[in-house]
Amino acid sequence: MSQRCFLDPVYTELFSHAALVRPLVQGYVDSSIVEELKLSTLRLYPGHFMPVGHQDWLSDIVWQVNLKTGTPCFVEILLCLQDCMDPVLTELHVLTHTYSLLQHHIEAENLGEDDKLPFLLPLVLYEGTEPWRQHTSLRDLMPPFAQKYCPTQKYFVIDVPQLTEEQLAQNPSLASAFFRLERAREPEEIRQLTAWVAPLLQEEHCQTLRRPFAEWLDGVVCARAHCQGQIPAVQELLEPDPLLEQKGPTE
Repeated sequence: MSQRCFLDPVYTELFSHAALVRPLVQGYVDSSIVEELKLSTLRLYPGHFMPVGHQDWLSDIVWQVNLKTGTPCFVEILLCLQDCMDPVLTELHVLTHTYSLLQHHIEAENLGEDDKLPFLLPLVLYEGTEPWRQHTSLRDLMPPFAQKYCPTQKYFVIDVPQLTEEQLAQNPSLASAFFRLERAREPEEIRQLTAWVAPLLQEEHCQTLRRPFAEWLDGVVCARAHCQGQIPAVQELLEPDPLLEQKGPTE
């Protein structure tokens, strides 16, 4: 099986679960932003806002979350293909995605000229083999005299392959386990990580994440290490959950 990338639908499915997105934001986004968010209110926002022609290297999942003041805002998770290293296109595509989402929100909420727009956090997950070297604001690409006339939106990048062991150890969470497994290439390492993550996936708030996470483990992580179907803990996670089947899908 060829190596899967972040544009594979399996990743979109994984980041459509609050049980993975919540520790991702808590552990890897600037703490000054996290402190303003009420992450218990995370809810998936319907629809995709990637303009036509951008889907070949970016995929998006949008979450709505309340600020602690009660005001709703958005977290845009953009999954970035490893070959997208054009700094100008990156800035423009992120800006275009934000514009599309804001336009949809304005129309859906029937906002008027006296209404304020919500805060949006574009969060880029990047899996390239080369470190992310782009600027994270369009105005940084402009000459100094023109910068004050340019859009100033910034975005936050998580360069997955460049995360250090120290960074991962500081955030012992399901998100950190995902990043470790995404980089794992040896069966023994996968066994150890799966043994650590399996109890987390058994918790009630991870019920709907358990199956897609296990399918990703077996079909992507284990397949990449040539041990698909060979790790008992992964196979146990793939077994149907009777309680979940009785309850049906939940948020």
